Amino acid sequence: MLAHQVEEYGYPGGFPTVTNLMVMGEKDIPDRYPLNANQCMISNTLLTYFFYIAAISFPGLIWLGLAQVGLGLFQVLAHGIAVPVRIKRLYNPGLATTLFLFLPVGIYYIRYVTTNNLASTGDFVLGFFVTFGAVVALFLLPIILLRSKQSKYPFSEAEMRRFAG
Repeated sequence: MLAHQVEEYGYPGGFPTVTNLMVMGEKDIPDRYPLNANQCMISNTLLTYFFYIAAISFPGLIWLGLAQVGLGLFQVLAHGIAVPVRIKRLYNPGLATTLFLFLPVGIYYIRYVTTNNLASTGDFVLGFFVTFGAVVALFLLPIILLRSKQSKYPFSEAEMRRFAG
């Protein structure tokens, strides 16, 4: 996840521009709406790391590992299909790590737990529902609850120029 966040916000960066301006179509204040720096910090550090560390801390909870892997595979769909279709560009910040980290790790994990009979049908079902809940809790709800056109937490001008045009 750290590598993914570096790609989105560090190098090459530009995720806020892609999301706010290109995907959401915010023309007036794309530096702070609907995503703002505070919301992204909360989602990407506090919430997401808690979710990933929980799966690492309890490796016997296969459904939790499957949910974490499911979240990565959801990112593949978002960065690999939904965003490119919306912005009419193949690449967007986060795509490389979803294709070269999340996808192979996810495939390996699913294959490993299946081949070694570590996952029951219930693990897969629960993992699917927890994945859905994680998408809502880690990404959608923070955006909905913390979006503000008056946010005091804009992204820097340098960040907003990283993937412009």
